[in-house]
Amino acid sequence: MPVRMLVTDLDGTLLHSDKTISEYTASVFRRCREAGMKIVFATGRPERTAIGFAQAIRPDAVVSNNGAGASVDGQMILRKDIPPAAVTGIIAQLLDVDGIRLSLDYGSHSLTNCEDHAGWGNWNAVFSDLSEYDPNGVPKISIEAMDPSLLAGVDFEALGCHVYANQGEKWYMAQAKSATKSSAVEAVAAHFGIALAEVAAFGDDCNDVGMLRACGTGVAPANAIDEAKAAADYVCGANDDDGPAKWIEENLL
Repeated sequence: MPVRMLVTDLDGTLLHSDKTISEYTASVFRRCREAGMKIVFATGRPERTAIGFAQAIRPDAVVSNNGAGASVDGQMILRKDIPPAAVTGIIAQLLDVDGIRLSLDYGSHSLTNCEDHAGWGNWNAVFSDLSEYDPNGVPKISIEAMDPSLLAGVDFEALGCHVYANQGEKWYMAQAKSATKSSAVEAVAAHFGIALAEVAAFGDDCNDVGMLRACGTGVAPANAIDEAKAAADYVCGANDDDGPAKWIEENLL
């Protein structure tokens, strides 16, 4: 079955380690667009932080915050926020824990008690001690934990959430249980009238595993975690070697 839509993670997959997109990769995706394929970013980032990368590739849709949001031509077609009671529960249990820092994403900005992160360019992060915050409209809570055992006392599942751990980092992302990249990609594909069997997905981390399994073709770069490689149909070159673009050029163009 021909591939009609390409879905790619950003960090660790499409982006080099220095957070850039090579001209070669951009040129391959331009050829894909000319061939009639839809192009979708599927990232753990808020959509506002993917805007710069969109200038190089001009995706048709963006799945953001690990599937908590999806937009087509800048218009939201899906949003799955954390239940307000869960937001309140997570903050109440973690705010005063030594070694934990928190950031609440609201789509347009983040509210964070990580003082050194406030003012991070296009992250639009605002510093707060989080003594006051709005529990509504939060698609993701980022948790910086120096030791993962610090999260052991929080029953995220009972709160209707799940948690992703960033590969090799100390950051964890709490989201509504129904917010996944795979479900958001399915919604975007349906919007375009494309079957999941006609989608090729690229990803390197634990939040990409479901997407790699759900789509017709799953491809993990050589630098991906073992779980992502096991979920994929193919393993391509590493992100710093333009692995996904090379695989596309060799197999789809």
